[in-house]
Amino acid sequence: MFIVYTHTTSLVASEDSFESLLGELTEIATKNKLNIDQTPGIVSIISGEELRQMGISHFDRNALNMIPGISLLSSRKSDDYTKYLFQINGISLNTEVTGIGYLPMISTKSIQRIEIIRGASSALYGTSAYIALINIVTVQEQNSVWIDYTNYSSSNHDKAIGALMYHKIDSVDVSLRLHGIDADGIDQSVTQDSASLSGLPTNTPSKVNKSKKGYDIGLNLKYENWKLDYERIYTGNTAAYGASYIYLPKDSDKIIFAETKDILQINHENTIDDLKINTHIGYFHFDQNVEDMYLLPAGIFPTDYTAGVKTKEQDLYAGVELNQQFGEHELLVGMRYFYSNLYAEDFFATFDFRDGTIHDTPSDVGGDIPQTTRRTKSLYIQDYYSFSDNTNCIANLRYDHVSDIEQGIISPRLAVVHNFNDNNILKMQYAKAYLIPQFYPLYSNPETTFIKGNPDLEIDEADTYELSYIHKKLSHSFKSTIYYVNMYKIASVIIDGDTTLDAKNSKKSAGTEIEYNHKFDFLELKTNLTYNFYSNLKYNDGMFYDNEILRLPDLLGNVILKKNITSKFSTLFWYNYIGEQKQYNSDIKTDAKHLINLNFTYLTKLYENSLSITLSANDILNQKDSETPLAESFKIDEYADNSRRYMMQLSYLF
Repeated sequence: MFIVYTHTTSLVASEDSFESLLGELTEIATKNKLNIDQTPGIVSIISGEELRQMGISHFDRNALNMIPGISLLSSRKSDDYTKYLFQINGISLNTEVTGIGYLPMISTKSIQRIEIIRGASSALYGTSAYIALINIVTVQEQNSVWIDYTNYSSSNHDKAIGALMYHKIDSVDVSLRLHGIDADGIDQSVTQDSASLSGLPTNTPSKVNKSKKGYDIGLNLKYENWKLDYERIYTGNTAAYGASYIYLPKDSDKIIFAETKDILQINHENTIDDLKINTHIGYFHFDQNVEDMYLLPAGIFPTDYTAGVKTKEQDLYAGVELNQQFGEHELLVGMRYFYSNLYAEDFFATFDFRDGTIHDTPSDVGGDIPQTTRRTKSLYIQDYYSFSDNTNCIANLRYDHVSDIEQGIISPRLAVVHNFNDNNILKMQYAKAYLIPQFYPLYSNPETTFIKGNPDLEIDEADTYELSYIHKKLSHSFKSTIYYVNMYKIASVIIDGDTTLDAKNSKKSAGTEIEYNHKFDFLELKTNLTYNFYSNLKYNDGMFYDNEILRLPDLLGNVILKKNITSKFSTLFWYNYIGEQKQYNSDIKTDAKHLINLNFTYLTKLYENSLSITLSANDILNQKDSETPLAESFKIDEYADNSRRYMMQLSYLF
């Protein structure tokens, strides 16, 4: 369920950090502090310092590539972002109705660590905790500034600046995080395989650039047992080869896709005798704006028109958790109420689907796009039971009821952790994951989209089974995990005349993950390998379904070497392998990637050792940044003109 990070996935930031990680504590898997080796499933923890040492300046699709079985767009189970639950300081970044949207481009300099549960954790966290739960923990008590620069070519580069500020005012701790980034990214070329989608001749390449801009602001206030967290995260994708990664833009026109998230949450912790009470209330506002999206021409539709979508969602939620020890049992009982309102959904286009009118400028052609509210009521319980000094059992049961689809879902989890001795641990776990259908698959207006929504969609479910063995000592560790995943009731696209959504597809996969780490006197070695040895796609009544699991490499691997040359100078070598990825029911596939990255970090003697310099070269072999498109009507034939990149970061701690 999660990747173990203690000794198995970490890169060492100091001479003693490897040993200290053996006692790493986390609350993410059970909401009780446990050593990560004692958690149900597999947990990984990556520090922000480790990410910077690997040449990663901000959280993006590469930030978790060193984790077994995860490559964000190529995970062991699915490439659907909605099936990842993203959190920042324990607060969800996923909207309740419209999904996750873009990843937050948070600087690794402001990340204390990232905690990952690999696998299902819906029994504790609810919807979207399907493939993995990823919690970004930010630095709270630090004063620092930094500048990042990444170069791809003479005309392509990323620039970022950020700061962390901390101050104590009387009894109030105030932490502020500021970060802004302007990322040019890499150039790509796309070639159409069939009829023109946007006025281009067949098989004519169109060059696009996947640039982004964004900023994030984090404010944290602590006073006695009270805590207030505010997050504002803005991400703007200024270009791509389709807003939905399906349709080409015309020539070099850019697609604008921007979203803003405002999140405010207040927590209060209290203790009455031995009863711990944790309550929280929160507010989530989500704005999404898509402009200049080129849609698929069909039949009498013109071949040159644009469309835009503006979406606004507002969420309110509240919850309480009670935790108390009863002999060998530690019980956790939680209740949560979530109210979500999609209160503005506008569709603009230069062509009106309803009457065939062509407009010189985009006009409101939204029609009767339904506005919706969703109320989700949740009740969950967890029993952490100690059979003996060597064996613990964790049992979870959760019930959620969703108002707009009038469905309920029960999610169990049962895990056993057995310590043979201080060096050998065995874990077994069964867990159920689920994803509540979101707005667009349910309610899409057939007058303004080619895909008709299906209000009868069922909740997407998955059963996951995991068996893990861990062997650890101070100098080395070994871990192996075997997993089996059965996903069913998947919201899939069926193409049979009209394009509609159904929920009858299913997917099964099984594989193994092996990790080995060793701390030599002169070198630190981290390795892992993920092999997906079984995959089965099921169809309903012989009908063709466009399955949501489109990219699944059979092999993922990493080799990481770190050497502290002096007390102030270190170097790191990272080899990342992503196997060939093939689209189901198609000959379209991507090549395997061999990514070689080299990093140097130097702590200067200037300013009392507070100034550090990090230099890295990523993708030294200049591999193609390959991606499998979601439709056979086009392909990416020139994956990247400039995928090799060089990063420099200056950081000053004061």
